[in-house]
Amino acid sequence: MLAALLGSFILTVKSGLEYTLKPSLQVFLPRFMRDRKPFRLTNVIRLYNLALVATNAYFFSRLAPLTYLGEGGYNLLCQGVDVLLRDERTLRILSLTYYYSIIRIVEFMDTVFFVLRKKFSQASALNVSHHCISVALPWWGLAYGSDGQVMLLVLVNMAIHVVMYFYYFLSSFGPSIQRYLFWKKYLTRVQIAQFIVTAIHMSIPLVVDCGYPKSTSVITLLSMVYFIVMFGHFYRRTYNKNIHMNIITSNPDIINQIKEDTAVSKEFLPVRRRQTP
Repeated sequence: MLAALLGSFILTVKSGLEYTLKPSLQVFLPRFMRDRKPFRLTNVIRLYNLALVATNAYFFSRLAPLTYLGEGGYNLLCQGVDVLLRDERTLRILSLTYYYSIIRIVEFMDTVFFVLRKKFSQASALNVSHHCISVALPWWGLAYGSDGQVMLLVLVNMAIHVVMYFYYFLSSFGPSIQRYLFWKKYLTRVQIAQFIVTAIHMSIPLVVDCGYPKSTSVITLLSMVYFIVMFGHFYRRTYNKNIHMNIITSNPDIINQIKEDTAVSKEFLPVRRRQTP
């Protein structure tokens, strides 16, 4: 009965995200901001980022000892789940996972801030879909087992979010600090590595019977493959482009050739005659 109710709630949340939040973030809010000046939200965003650093660190410190660290006793290779188990540790994991799922909804504010500051390119399909999936997966877990194998993904993701939101906090101080934040691309690499490791880890219950739901493994695995493709495309588009630009700007021969080509092309441009009044 509980699983059915939670499963119904998952579908409701997922539909709501797809048909209300996504159009709002990518269509209606940009239209609202079209003729308005960007909002200055620097201090609000700083507080928001610090709050998420603290929140992710808190949930990591609470969940890690219940699972893989301390007396958790989780099997790193393959950890099953008993959806009917109601011991104290399991209930604590479920409770913490529930509240953390709410935090994942709050993280949609990332995209809202992008739009309100008129940074529309950052409110991309990757950004919105990443948040949608990050909300849907925990609710699925609450219905069919939020502990077990998937907890490695949850813990690693929390740790990465601590670093990521701390990076966002530092970058909000402008160029004086941003020039020291050379490690942004490495953070993206770590995220991609996380998805690859998680995809492999979540595929283990498909071949090893340890009592973990195969449906949850498949859904999580497909989500990780999607993230690998999308984040990989983002990385190539962003950082390979920067590499090519650095090669061009650091090579005087290429720069001189560009200048010569530009000068030649200007010679063949039609000359506009002034019209007499």
